[in-house]
Amino acid sequence: MKFNIIEKDYGICINNPNHFLAFSDFTVSDGIDIVENVNIVKAKDEFKATAKKAEIFNRLKGSYIAQATHSIDYFTNTYDDLTIFTFMANDIVIEDFTDELKVANSPKGFSDARINLSHVIYIDKLISPKDLIGYGDIVPQGLPFYSGNIVYEQEIDTPECDLEVAVTSYRGDLLTVSLDGDKKGYIILPPYRINIPKVSVGKHTLHIRCFGNRHNTFGSLHCRIYDPYYGPGHWYKTGDHFTYEYTLRTMGVLSTPEITVIEKA
Repeated sequence: MKFNIIEKDYGICINNPNHFLAFSDFTVSDGIDIVENVNIVKAKDEFKATAKKAEIFNRLKGSYIAQATHSIDYFTNTYDDLTIFTFMANDIVIEDFTDELKVANSPKGFSDARINLSHVIYIDKLISPKDLIGYGDIVPQGLPFYSGNIVYEQEIDTPECDLEVAVTSYRGDLLTVSLDGDKKGYIILPPYRINIPKVSVGKHTLHIRCFGNRHNTFGSLHCRIYDPYYGPGHWYKTGDHFTYEYTLRTMGVLSTPEITVIEKA
């Protein structure tokens, strides 16, 4: 498998614009994100330093994200069309103990030693839009226990105009709406609409981010009654309120957003 990788002494850029690229477990990540470029740079969790170094890689097309790490050492494991890049930042060294035995040791001692593993997942295969998450409940779409956020992307072609974006059916904590990477506002209360003024003529990318919650991951998933609150009593093991089936809640943007073009007079 041939990879599109740019390596510098201060960082690595992994690029996969036509297929599937995801990362997880880095210190500033809150889950798994799908992007086209992952920039991993040596920085001690300093936002400005990380962003400045990452700008050098940003000549590549497509969305990107930059991650700060203490080390850019990595190894790969390939399984058919899937490759996992494992990045290691640690204070552990492997030493020979006997001819057939190696041990892990640290000059800091194991009480203070650190080992961090982070991953970038590279799938060398075109992903059909039918395989991706669409509008509707995400539970039957392969994410029954997902508790993170979901970003819906839509390409639109407009005249010079104002836009009204209406998302009247969703399940989540709130929505944010962005156009061409610029956040335009929040949708959380009726009438569940947002106005975007002064949109230029041409093609634009609309992003709607649905913020999830922890119910389908850590909630009382075997309690068959619904209450507006949760407490220890909802984790039943027996009785009429217990069920062996999962009581998952609907999640996601449930219907296609309505986009209204308001042309200039």
